[in-house]
Amino acid sequence: MKLKMIYTGNPQETKIVNAETGEPIDNIVAVSLEVDAYGCNAILHVREMQLDINNAEGIVAYNG
Repeated sequence: MKLKMIYTGNPQETKIVNAETGEPIDNIVAVSLEVDAYGCNAILHVREMQLDINNAEGIVAYNG
């Protein structure tokens, strides 16, 4: 799934949606972006999640 962030300038109206369907992704409470000479990474802070991921690379940090 590809994600799309919609930002209107008002942080309270910011939405993360499925880029293909426009369906909102619930329970994302914050997004952090890291940009360097090699690219950009997004960190999504999610509340109350369940993961079922195949063939993905990433780092999962649990703080709770």
